[in-house]
Amino acid sequence: MSQTFAMIHPKEESQSTLTMRAFRHYSLITSRVLAATVGTVAIMGIPTYFLDKWLGTWPILFGLALIASLPISQLLVIRSMKDYVKHNPQD
Repeated sequence: MSQTFAMIHPKEESQSTLTMRAFRHYSLITSRVLAATVGTVAIMGIPTYFLDKWLGTWPILFGLALIASLPISQLLVIRSMKDYVKHNPQD
């Protein structure tokens, strides 16, 4: 009887295993979001900072680049999460 029960109900995972799996997924998602956001702001912000200084229009281009970088970074996050979900189906 216990062998039949084991076949119907696979071995349950311990709480620590589930916690470690959740932490792994959480840290991967967090690192992707952070990299997309910081990377986009840096790639758009640093060149426009120096361009603004050179043109003498200090806050205008830099501000526009920062405002434009936020929706772009969110699009990158959405793409990254779609890719993550596609390659990491629910356990």
